[in-house]
Amino acid sequence: MNHSPRSRIVFFVVVFLTLFSIGRTSADDIDPRGVFYHSYTGPFSAVEWVHIRSKPGIDRYEFSDIRALAPYYGSISNAGSIVWDNTGNTSGTGTFTSADNATMTLNYFGGIYDSTLTRAPGTDADFVTQIESRTAGNVAYNGRWDLVIDDLDPVTGALISSRTTSAEIAVLFDLVRITYDDGTFYQGVFEEADRAGFRVVLPDSGLPAGFSSFTGSETSLQLDLLGSLHFESNRSFAASWLTQTRNAPGQHLHTIQRVRASRIPEPVAASVLAGLSLVLGGRRKKAR
Repeated sequence: MNHSPRSRIVFFVVVFLTLFSIGRTSADDIDPRGVFYHSYTGPFSAVEWVHIRSKPGIDRYEFSDIRALAPYYGSISNAGSIVWDNTGNTSGTGTFTSADNATMTLNYFGGIYDSTLTRAPGTDADFVTQIESRTAGNVAYNGRWDLVIDDLDPVTGALISSRTTSAEIAVLFDLVRITYDDGTFYQGVFEEADRAGFRVVLPDSGLPAGFSSFTGSETSLQLDLLGSLHFESNRSFAASWLTQTRNAPGQHLHTIQRVRASRIPEPVAASVLAGLSLVLGGRRKKAR
């Protein structure tokens, strides 16, 4: 069958537009995983950190405060439509208007709540909210680092203040510890070779599985902590620390810090000495 040049052009245009449409739809899909600042009003009003985590099944997710006081399970479509399962005590619907914002109407034991979700500023869907498997960290990350720490408004992401300090990083098997010069420390768990999660929720007695502190995760802060750290290379990393006070729901205070870090170069003299030590050590071995 012969096709005219014009029909071939039309055919290729249709194919191109179809592929473009598919690619665009895929790129615009909502990924709701991560940590959000949750504000709700109704019979009771409060603000809190919550996380949305993927669950087994197609488009299945869990939405909950960090202590699992009011967990919801249900579906979130690629287009952002939210339908929480009707358990008899809880249910709800809503919509993600973007990857970072959603509104919901929640039913909690007969009370109706208007709910707003705003993704924690400076974070994305890769924020570590659960450790599915632990892995050994890279000891090449050990050493001194310069940090730039930005304090952000937990809702708007506006910069409140910024400061610099230095820190020591120590990797021990699947744990990483960041200790600031003032003694403040954060200890987390490697989920991947270049990514670690931090979770300290106390007291943790009675918390359901998956909601207690990550085993080995600690902090010097007297606050609940959610954190995520990504080593971009052996010379730089980015991290976010989210904290929440340990008082009753509705009375929580929140902070969020964005951290950018670069390795402090090793002193030249130390590098030379280390090199000489290796050379001399090699020579001694040969002499024996």
